[in-house]
Amino acid sequence: MPLRNMQKKTKRNVNQLTQKNNADSLVYSTEKLIKENKEKIAEDKQKELTDGIESLKKAIEDDDAEKMKSESEALQKVVYEVSAELYKQSPDAQQETESSGEDNDSNKKDDTVVDAEFEEVKEEKKKEEKAEEEKEKVKK
Repeated sequence: MPLRNMQKKTKRNVNQLTQKNNADSLVYSTEKLIKENKEKIAEDKQKELTDGIESLKKAIEDDDAEKMKSESEALQKVVYEVSAELYKQSPDAQQETESSGEDNDSNKKDDTVVDAEFEEVKEEKKKEEKAEEEKEKVKK
């Protein structure tokens, strides 16, 4: 019986550590997102992100796995929304939208496929052919 209890406790500890690592990673990446895109993110979304970060840090500090999980999910939802907005603002997304509306004939490349027959010549076959050629030369 004690072995089972130890296994359950170990599994619980591993899950808690995994949740804590994931939460730490989310905090770091969200802080980086804010820092790199401060001028592009709306103030209300920045506030939501920073509030989410603070709540998640508090859950990490309290070492509460369930709270870490729920706070991570809430913060991740806001991060997804902000990331989608940033993507829409990016020049690449605008170019992609513009080019998808254009006539596709101008963007087509020559993708003509040419059928061809070929014969794979093995090394031994090459040697045999050379030997036959040499025999013919000797006969002449």
